[in-house]
Amino acid sequence: RDGWPKPELLCASVETEALCGFREPAATYQMFEKLAVGDSLKLVAPLANADLPAAERLRVVFSRLLRLTPDERSLISEIAQAAKAVQGRDDVASFARTASELNAYYPGDPGVLAALLMNRITLQPGDALFMPSGNLHAYLSGGGVEIMANSDNVMRGGLTPKYVNVDALLAILDFTPGLRGLITPVEESPGVWRYPAPAPEFALWRLEPDAESVAVPAASSGRVLLVTDGELTAISVTTRLDLGRGEAALLSAGEEAAVTGRGTAFVGGPGVF
Repeated sequence: RDGWPKPELLCASVETEALCGFREPAATYQMFEKLAVGDSLKLVAPLANADLPAAERLRVVFSRLLRLTPDERSLISEIAQAAKAVQGRDDVASFARTASELNAYYPGDPGVLAALLMNRITLQPGDALFMPSGNLHAYLSGGGVEIMANSDNVMRGGLTPKYVNVDALLAILDFTPGLRGLITPVEESPGVWRYPAPAPEFALWRLEPDAESVAVPAASSGRVLLVTDGELTAISVTTRLDLGRGEAALLSAGEEAAVTGRGTAFVGGPGVF
């Protein structure tokens, strides 16, 4: 599970399950109550302490969960076992499914419990999720087009055999609860949708020409054109490229181009243009 120090955006190409940011602590405590694993309530008790700011409650419990001793980690399998008995499609069932699914892949990893503090969401094709700097997140299933600010660093938050630097992670994470990152695309012109992420480092568009020619946006900037479905043709003054699913083209700054054919493409470029 990765917590990037730079912002990024994911646009789902298929149904995608993700964890993003932190749930309200009181709501999370109630979900632990419904699982009814006694020792877990002692561990997450600060979540219910209304005398502390919500972000501080989450910070305290998150730190506590990632620092479980080897003897304390038996609680992880107890919670995962209790979660298997939860049925339904409500928030508690989603909470339980996160515990059982992650423990199946990472048995005994403290990140399994830390993940239970987070919002779990389902993205449908075309939905987009923006993750600002300091946002803890994970992609559980599915896939999509991801664009992010330049970064040479990633902070791990668990669910890995690699070293997790808890102190450094706590220093960069934003523990403010809530889910604010869902992005609604804006149709700028027929067949061209922009995802208005609040990040100057990047911009993302979706193109669906449907046999009509559409201009590739942001001609003043260098861009990457990626075809995710169908077969499209990119045409500029000097070049004509036939592109299939998974193929991409680099468009230089000042190069005007159009796309024709039937399919879907994404255009990624800088957020200032």
